[in-house]
Amino acid sequence: MPDEIVLTVDEFDEIIQPSTRAQAVASYCWRRASGGIVFDPQRDLILSHRRSDEKDERPGVWVSTFGGKVRDGEGVADAARRELSEEFGLQIIDADLHFVRKERAVSRFQFEYLHVVLIDSQNATVIPDHTEVAEYAWIPGDDLLRKINEQDWFKYGYELALLEFARRQGVKASESHMRADGGAIQAI
Repeated sequence: MPDEIVLTVDEFDEIIQPSTRAQAVASYCWRRASGGIVFDPQRDLILSHRRSDEKDERPGVWVSTFGGKVRDGEGVADAARRELSEEFGLQIIDADLHFVRKERAVSRFQFEYLHVVLIDSQNATVIPDHTEVAEYAWIPGDDLLRKINEQDWFKYGYELALLEFARRQGVKASESHMRADGGAIQAI
C-alpha cells in the first residue's frame, strides 16, 4: 500500500504542505491528527485495543483511543470517522461524533483534534482491521485510570478528560431521547 499523504502544519497549526506520512514522521514535521474515544454511555464502557505489532508508532501496546493522521484534503471530523472505520469497521452518523478540543502534543509533533463517539456497544458490530488492531475489549470507565497506568498501555494524557466529557454527553444524549411519559423522542 502506498504511503498516505498527510497535512503538515507549522507550530501554530497553519497548513504548510502535504507530505507522505513516513516523511512527516521521520522529519519531525508538525501535522494534524484526529481521533478520540468510543464510549457506551448506557454501560459506561470504553472501546480499547492493543495496537498491531506492525504499527510504526507504539506497536503492540494497549490504548483507549482511536485515531490517526489527517490526510491532505480531509477535515478533522472526516479523519476521525475514517480512522474509526479503518480500525474497527464502525460506521457512525454525525450525531454520534462530538468534538471536545484540540491538543498541542509537542512530543508527537501533532495537533490532535479530540472527539468522543457515543455508541451502544451491544448493537455495535466491531470488525477490527488486524493490520491496525491486534485485539480489542470494552473496558469499564472506572477501570480506565488503572488500565492506562499499566506497563502494556500507552497513556496519551487526555483519556480521563475525554471520559469525563463522554459521561456528561452521554447523560445529555439519553435525557434528550426521553419524554416525561417515558416515550422516546428525537434529539434536536
